[in-house]
Amino acid sequence: MRDVRRGMRDGAVAIVAVVALIAAFAFANVAAFIGLSSAMPAWLAALALAGAWIAFGVLVGLGVFSRVRRWRLSKAFLTSSEEVQGQLEQARDDAGEAVRATLEQLGPALSIELATAAIPSAGGIVEGVLDVSDDAVEAIVEDLPAGSVVNQIWGVALIPGRFGLRIATTVLRREAPENGRRERDG
Repeated sequence: MRDVRRGMRDGAVAIVAVVALIAAFAFANVAAFIGLSSAMPAWLAALALAGAWIAFGVLVGLGVFSRVRRWRLSKAFLTSSEEVQGQLEQARDDAGEAVRATLEQLGPALSIELATAAIPSAGGIVEGVLDVSDDAVEAIVEDLPAGSVVNQIWGVALIPGRFGLRIATTVLRREAPENGRRERDG
């Protein structure tokens, strides 16, 4: 609540200051008008005072405009479309190069993270595929007259794959060396 009062007080002070400056400006103009009207007719004094303010406004406007021309947004409006098009294409190409460089740096790290996240579930998926294939072979054994021969051939064909799967599962499920040391030391 105290901040609200302080803000209102500061706002009131700012309003009073602006009103005081406007009043001072008006009184200065009236004083200049009265001073000029004693030396020349009133209509000429008013025109001279208006001309002085116009000149002042033009000078200030030129100063502000020269600063505005340096702004990036004004460059888009004050330059030719071919120049702007070339600058935009160059900026787009530079941004594309920056993205490619960033992806080249992030690519290996992201692939390692993705592989690390996917490997634990990959063993389960492969085991599930082998179980489904075993079920399919058993169904064939039941339906075909020579099904037991197919089952034996299928079992022999899958021996290297199952052996590789056991090795891969053992390696992938093994804990990192640091974790193993901590458990043994702890």
